[in-house]
Amino acid sequence: MLAKIGIVGGSVVLFAGMFVLGYSSATAGSLDAACVRGTCPRSQQDRIDLYNTELLYGGVGALTGLVMIGVGVLLYKFAIPPQQPTTGAWLLTPTGVGGRF
Repeated sequence: MLAKIGIVGGSVVLFAGMFVLGYSSATAGSLDAACVRGTCPRSQQDRIDLYNTELLYGGVGALTGLVMIGVGVLLYKFAIPPQQPTTGAWLLTPTGVGGRF
């Protein structure tokens, strides 16, 4: 169960991180248009801060999603299979209690 949660949850987090990273390319494009030869005017500082924040959250989200997927796969691969319950009967014999079948 935890393995499935890790894999599915990690996939969602990875997708969200990749979406934010993709969205940051639009911010980078608008900065490229506003900045000349790598120098941006002060009026673009808010957009630069937004771009840096998008890169940070997108990167952390993507890496976190990959780690969650990896842990989920490891949990799935190395999970201990559930044991079948054993049933048995104790018999009262002339020599005492014993027996299991």
